[in-house]
Amino acid sequence: MFLALRAATAVLGALGALGAFIAALPPHADAREPVQDGPTGAPARAHVIVTTIEAREASGADEFHGKVPWFEGTYAQALARARTNDSLVLLDFWAGWCRPCRRMGKTTFSDATVVAELCGVVCVSVDTESNSGKVLCERFGVKKLPTLVWLSPDGELRDVVTGFHGPDEFRRELARIRADRDTLAALERRVLANTEDLDARWRLARKLRDLGDTKGAQYQLRAIAELDREQKSLPMRLAKLEALLTRSYATFDERAHGYDLGGLEAFLAGETEPQVLFEGWFAHARMQGVHVEELRRRKAPKDELRTAALAQLATYRERAWPHRYPERTAHAANEIAWSHWEAAEFLDDDAKRFALGVAELAAAAEPDQAAILDTLACCRWMNGDHDRARELVERCIALEPKNPEWKARRAAFAR
Repeated sequence: MFLALRAATAVLGALGALGAFIAALPPHADAREPVQDGPTGAPARAHVIVTTIEAREASGADEFHGKVPWFEGTYAQALARARTNDSLVLLDFWAGWCRPCRRMGKTTFSDATVVAELCGVVCVSVDTESNSGKVLCERFGVKKLPTLVWLSPDGELRDVVTGFHGPDEFRRELARIRADRDTLAALERRVLANTEDLDARWRLARKLRDLGDTKGAQYQLRAIAELDREQKSLPMRLAKLEALLTRSYATFDERAHGYDLGGLEAFLAGETEPQVLFEGWFAHARMQGVHVEELRRRKAPKDELRTAALAQLATYRERAWPHRYPERTAHAANEIAWSHWEAAEFLDDDAKRFALGVAELAAAAEPDQAAILDTLACCRWMNGDHDRARELVERCIALEPKNPEWKARRAAFAR
């Protein structure tokens, strides 16, 4: 998913665009420390060493831990156990105020199949508000919760994953990390093995950026620009799009409550690469959504709201969705379907059926995420399938019995 970057309304030169992209990145403690240039000129990775830090302190917050057999010793002891058993290490960073962390404990970490899959992993629960947790947060540059840090048996950082993951998604991520596929470590090896692998450099740059290592991300993006001076490769075009999105986000007009999207539209009009088109038009629709939300907030006339909402949804349906690609389909589908539900009063039958179709795709990919099932329930309801909508709401309540939103939905659908 493209983050809300700040970069360019017109297509800039390669290095200029990348410079704008990097300059706009928020400050963040480096999760990894580049200590020297390796044989290929790529920053080498520092070995993580913490010797006497307690990884978990008593908190009384068992709802965050589920049924996973969390390791009870120090961080150093966890690393020693991993070396002895040739096991992966999972560091689960959480806090008592973090609702997605609580959901992870109640759903993912309580799921029998997830618990079974983690039997061969040294699992360490890290309360970020404890003394030991603060040290580990600083060491790994943790800024978002929940954050899952994965270490190889030798203690080397393998990958970092952020955000809530339902049981199915978590199992897929665990399989990927076990296979060392597209992990931080694997991408570094790809770049070291072939310095002209632009796809590996692009993926590595995005991962480093997400981890807050702006220096490492900048290094990879500059290398891409040097290797592709004609700017024809997909990584280079994606980098240019991000730079353009950055500039587009910077055009927000407080009085009009919207963005100047002319530069983005002109860029996409000349683009042919599906991935670039999908990400560009998806971001375009999101920016239109900001204006729609403002109209709702100030209770604008219905005709004005209808025009803005239908324009946003048409962008999702007609401009972005035809260019979808597997990596992004499931997560984008839920957002698109929910946007349609919010505008249900303005939709014709074709638009309602479209929303139901994409909601079903999202639910098929994430069948244990209550929020996604709730979106599907709402789309079923607006398509007249009230009985199945109610069944899905009951499933949401079973997954998250303390969430008042699902009980409110049950009451609304009972009328």
